[in-house]
Amino acid sequence: MTHSRLQQFERALSKQNRRLTRERRLVAEFAFQAQGPITPNKLYEQIISQNKHISRSAVYRTLLWLQEAGLVRTDYDFENPS
Repeated sequence: MTHSRLQQFERALSKQNRRLTRERRLVAEFAFQAQGPITPNKLYEQIISQNKHISRSAVYRTLLWLQEAGLVRTDYDFENPS
């Protein structure tokens, strides 16, 4: 399941002239494993807790693109962050 979702994400990125980088793949894989909606902060914490190096902004951007592609659901309001 994760592999096909990664392919869908890669196609969505390609349509925007973006690549599936190592960081974007990492965020996508963690997001696809999440049970239910996830916030960018919680996802970031999960990734770094596994000794993975990533910037917080990369998590936010990637999660937004995943949501726009319809591949994940998040509780975070990207339009009105609090």
